[in-house]
Amino acid sequence: MTDYTQVGSFTFSGRYPIPITADIRNKCRVLVADIQLVRPPVSPFYSKKTNPVNGFLGTICAMSKGFVLERIDIVFEKQRIYLQPSFDEQTTYTQRCFDALSANRLQVLAQALGVTLSNEQSQFSKDLKPLGLFPDELKFVCYGNAAIQVTLQKLAVTECGSLTPPEEEPPEPPEPPEPPEPLEPDEPIPPEIQSPPPEGTNPDDYAPAPIDDTPEPPEPEFPFGDDGIRYRVTFDFTTFLLTNGNPTERTFNAVVFGPIDEVGTANNLQTVGSNSSAAGGYVLARDSSGVPDGFYSGFGNSSVSALRNLVIVEETS
Repeated sequence: MTDYTQVGSFTFSGRYPIPITADIRNKCRVLVADIQLVRPPVSPFYSKKTNPVNGFLGTICAMSKGFVLERIDIVFEKQRIYLQPSFDEQTTYTQRCFDALSANRLQVLAQALGVTLSNEQSQFSKDLKPLGLFPDELKFVCYGNAAIQVTLQKLAVTECGSLTPPEEEPPEPPEPPEPPEPLEPDEPIPPEIQSPPPEGTNPDDYAPAPIDDTPEPPEPEFPFGDDGIRYRVTFDFTTFLLTNGNPTERTFNAVVFGPIDEVGTANNLQTVGSNSSAAGGYVLARDSSGVPDGFYSGFGNSSVSALRNLVIVEETS
């Protein structure tokens, strides 16, 4: 009995290509892709016309030598896809096995009758080869900042000598590994589970969601800085439109006076002292007179990621 074997597992966001290498395609009858949601987009949309509910989480393009064979939409939080573009793969091996067995029996019969079969008659299936129509790459694009785990499992063709008795049940794909702990929409994928770009990847095909592009820096220790000293505070963050989840890269840049009490981002800046409920970045520090003051950079109708690339430098001029 031929069983399924796992050939790879990947966790990613944004754009991500998975090569279907020759050793995977070779003698492959069925390739199964199990897709599980790890992090929902900031602004998901779902339809309750199906059970389970469906939405839009991304797309897959099955490629062959740069040509698109098929586009598949990812619409469920757990979705299984069977890639079986060429029914001839198993049929070809079955035909070759049957022909070899028939040729062997004909040779035995010919010897008993004292006749000679031509080489063409005894090897008429020698040139029968599978077409090899499997894709050589799967290109994923996740919607917004959604993150998914993809597990690939292969079922090899059955060859002569490993025939399955008719009464045996057909193999079922094993359960994929459990996905990582679910992440919040604004929570980056931990570096230890985020898949690196496959070797030889075209740079245009690999682009994590902005929230996963740079690991979060370690938390700075606050209060920071000395009384009356002027500092420039810069950091990056991403805002996501609430209507469709589209991301925009932002940079916070402000000159403040120490000590600096807190630096961060918030989906509602009113929670940290602003008079605006917009989402954005902030610094709680002092003004030039030493009075506690807040500095804000807000954007309406948005949510916001955690800050990245925090830099605090003393201004000397």
